[in-house]
Amino acid sequence: MRYGITLDGRAPIAETLALVHAAEAQGLECAWVGEHLGHRDAFVYAATLLERTRRITVGVGAISPHYRHPAQIAMGVATLRETYGARVRLMIGLGNADQIARLGGDTRAPARSVREAVTIVRALLEAGHAEVRGRRFTAAGVRMGAVAPAPVPIYVAAVRDGMLRVAGEVGDGVSLGAAASPDYVVHAVARARAAATAIDRDPAKLEVTCNIITAVAASRSEALARVKPQVALILANGNDYMFRFQPHPLDRAEVREALAAGPDALDRAIPDETADALAVAATPDDFRERLAAFERAGVDLALLRVVGALDDQLALVRALGSARDRP
Repeated sequence: MRYGITLDGRAPIAETLALVHAAEAQGLECAWVGEHLGHRDAFVYAATLLERTRRITVGVGAISPHYRHPAQIAMGVATLRETYGARVRLMIGLGNADQIARLGGDTRAPARSVREAVTIVRALLEAGHAEVRGRRFTAAGVRMGAVAPAPVPIYVAAVRDGMLRVAGEVGDGVSLGAAASPDYVVHAVARARAAATAIDRDPAKLEVTCNIITAVAASRSEALARVKPQVALILANGNDYMFRFQPHPLDRAEVREALAAGPDALDRAIPDETADALAVAATPDDFRERLAAFERAGVDLALLRVVGALDDQLALVRALGSARDRP
């Protein structure tokens, strides 16, 4: 299993640059830049990281076609590719339904939306022109002009079975979101690869990535305390489907109230067993084995969402680099 880090675009770029530089120094493969409404622009963010690093690959996404038309996504990716070459990757996903609604968007038929978006983006990046008249998105007679087409790996961010099917049918990879347990990974990998097989694609060529909430501390209890806010944030705002793959029934409204109330309420609302299942909360001694559970579940590329203070995040990345070097 290979390793990278993922950034949600909320932290200052100056802070995350330090983390990305550490990841590059430790030989990690990639850094992914997410995009959330009202936070940092993923394409500008990615360009900044690419300009200030030398080797590490930078992924843009998940980018929602409800925020940017697929043709605009292709233009942005092709522009990055023109400057930074093969260090550029792309992830397309539905995005947050609440945020899309604030923009007046319609999130019905999400799998169709993402399928059409990937089809348009791939056509523009590989052939330089698109003739797609979809039910959600259209690119009729659109051509890449001064920006040359440049093939880029396209990953599909997926949670539910419908999107996992899209990933298997049209994606170069499938990206499983944060708060994914190893049990969920097994389920998701089987669904995505079955979809690939059903249309005679080689399922082994579908790369599986997973966004893993991660913290390492001197004690397990301290590590759990660090991951619980991120686990709660995902459960409060993410996809209901993920609730099927956690050890205790949780109420979304109660999780949101606990997030607003503070650490004590959050600790009560998120049982240790739940946080332990949906994140890697580890000590230095068991860190490597906890991550290995995701490899056994089918993850090819682990994208760590490192939590804690910046010094703690840097220490974790250095520990990961050291662990990779050990037999």
